[in-house]
Amino acid sequence: MEGELVAGCKIEEKRSRMAELRQSNEPLFQLLRRHRKAVAVFVVVTLLSLGIEGVGVGALISILNAWGDSGVGDRIPLIGEFLSRFDALSLIQRVRVVAIGLLVVVISQAALVYARNVLAIRLSATVDEELKAAVVKQVYDVSLRYMNEQASPHIASLFLTETTRSAKLVFLVAKMAAASAILVMYAAVMLVMSWQLTVIAVVLLCGFAYASRLLVPASKLHGAGRSLVESSKRLHAVTNESLSSVKLAHLYSQEKECIDRFSDATNKYLRDFFVGEENIVRAKPLLSIFAVTGLVTLLITATFFAGSDSNAWLASTSVFLLIVFRLLSPASDLNSSHAMFNNFSSSFVAVKNFLKRDDKPYLQNGLLESHPCKSAIQFENVSFSYSKDCEPVLRNLTFQIPCGKKTAIVGASGCGKSTIINLLARLYDPDEGVIRADEVDLRDLELNSWRRRIAIICQESLLFHSSVLKNLKFARPNASEQEVLAAAELAQVDDFVRQMPAGYETVIGDQGVRLSGGQRQRLAIARALVADPEILILDEATSALDSETEQRIQDAVDQYSRGRTCVISAHRLSTIRDADKIIVLSKGQIVEEGTHAELMGRESHYTQLVQMQGVEANVAL
Repeated sequence: MEGELVAGCKIEEKRSRMAELRQSNEPLFQLLRRHRKAVAVFVVVTLLSLGIEGVGVGALISILNAWGDSGVGDRIPLIGEFLSRFDALSLIQRVRVVAIGLLVVVISQAALVYARNVLAIRLSATVDEELKAAVVKQVYDVSLRYMNEQASPHIASLFLTETTRSAKLVFLVAKMAAASAILVMYAAVMLVMSWQLTVIAVVLLCGFAYASRLLVPASKLHGAGRSLVESSKRLHAVTNESLSSVKLAHLYSQEKECIDRFSDATNKYLRDFFVGEENIVRAKPLLSIFAVTGLVTLLITATFFAGSDSNAWLASTSVFLLIVFRLLSPASDLNSSHAMFNNFSSSFVAVKNFLKRDDKPYLQNGLLESHPCKSAIQFENVSFSYSKDCEPVLRNLTFQIPCGKKTAIVGASGCGKSTIINLLARLYDPDEGVIRADEVDLRDLELNSWRRRIAIICQESLLFHSSVLKNLKFARPNASEQEVLAAAELAQVDDFVRQMPAGYETVIGDQGVRLSGGQRQRLAIARALVADPEILILDEATSALDSETEQRIQDAVDQYSRGRTCVISAHRLSTIRDADKIIVLSKGQIVEEGTHAELMGRESHYTQLVQMQGVEANVAL
């Protein structure tokens, strides 16, 4: 009874593993279904190549058949009929047929091999493109909460390396399908010739395959693949850090340490790569040894089936061994492809896990089209934290941002100013409470229609390795030249751009490295103005500017934002004195709100902030 229970548990465990395996491979099956035509064409071309090769084998059989008039070819389908017609020809005609046939076989074989290689490359490239597109879409679909928890170099590794390795799985499946079909066809021919030797050959092949799996187990290949995925992530991370911290390394004389860290990551990746490749190539010499052993075993075994006609037996055995020898190539392909499949599968698992949607947060995308805001944007009992393990950044906030007015949000660093702006732009949704525009929940609005009404100028100027003009037109590619120039003049960009050798076509380098900090910030301001937003948000937008330039830009922005909703997050309180409404935050909560005059007219948190900045200014003087 106990034995039956144990057996039942093992069966149930096996079923569970099989179900888990099917579930984990479902994305791969979906890929195969989407590319089934390309896979089928690849298999057909491979089989055609085999057919052409069979013609060459048939010619050799005809020679062997003539050796002792053994009648070997008569026992092989199609070849027997071909030989009977071939034997009816004269010697001269036979020579001509063989010569022309040889030329046709070689040319056809070369064309089919070329076609097969091109199909293999195209299949891998198409799947690679599909996976890369899916990864990029996931990056822009998933919530920033999730992306903030991921290391960007790891995502880069996934996009650049793991998708390419994963795409090869589809090709490997097609290659294994073709090799299996070839093995079945060869086995059928062998069975017709000698079922006894065929049974022995199959037993030997299964034994060799089992021995190969023991010497290079699938678990070892999977483990090598997982190690390679992790070391690839590490290498991308260190590469990104090394390139972005060259200046810092020079400043602190840490060049050797940075080089050593990069070398360690590179060596670890190359070691893991070597282990994986060594496990794959190890199967090939093993198969060669097994092949010779199998051929010798078959030859010795065949001697026990020799009849009285030694010539006929030798011809028959030679043809059989020839077919077994030709079978070694697809058998080797099947074995090495299986090893590569196991090694690459860890990359596919990494891509599959990133593309899964049921374990990641996504912003709700509404169906309502956003319309111009007429009254106010309301925050109602809004609380928010960037992670479940962190303290809330905002706690039960309730306030209004009047449309068409200038609203300032002030407070010490870390009080939640930038978080309010992130929520307003719907980069995140609140954990509790609701944000409305004219009484409509922002989550009910179509996401892009709402964001198109907003332009944000951040403290960190995010720029592209491109021309000044392309950076300015990023948010609105269809902007006219006049609109771009007008925004550039307002943001004090036109003056320094005109002095550049290529003007607005000047490439500014990665993150605008060829510009000063103030120039980068002015360029970011101009880009926001080109977007022609209904709601303009400035998050410490002028922190990198000198006082004179800041004042000129402030006046220009004030002129531009008349009649628009303007939200300003600022440390420099002098820049928000004329705001229609000032909201003062402390530790994620509103402590007071009003105009500058109202807040200065009483003892307030805002008054203390103003006085502190005044004291700091006097000390600086």
